[in-house]
Amino acid sequence: MNSHCVGRRMFYFNTVCEVVLYEYEGNPVSILQGCEEILSQVQKRLNIFDPSSELSLLNADYKPECPVPVSHELYMFLRRILLFSADCGGSYDPTVGPLVRL
Repeated sequence: MNSHCVGRRMFYFNTVCEVVLYEYEGNPVSILQGCEEILSQVQKRLNIFDPSSELSLLNADYKPECPVPVSHELYMFLRRILLFSADCGGSYDPTVGPLVRL
């Protein structure tokens, strides 16, 4: 196990993300590339700032009471944030985005 830290800064979700490896086994470049691939996949699905992301496309075509097929990852994300909102007694509202953009 290697103990010197290595990292990479990347731009995702309209912000700077930094991944730092403090202890790792294997090639750190490969590990960091894998992290960047995961961030890229998540951004393609969930980035509200990207009109072509799966979440943006879902929001753009929203029709109440009309089910829409989504990827398993997006479904699990939406399910978790709704559970989190319920656990917070509504203090966290994931639907507030359109109001914030006014």
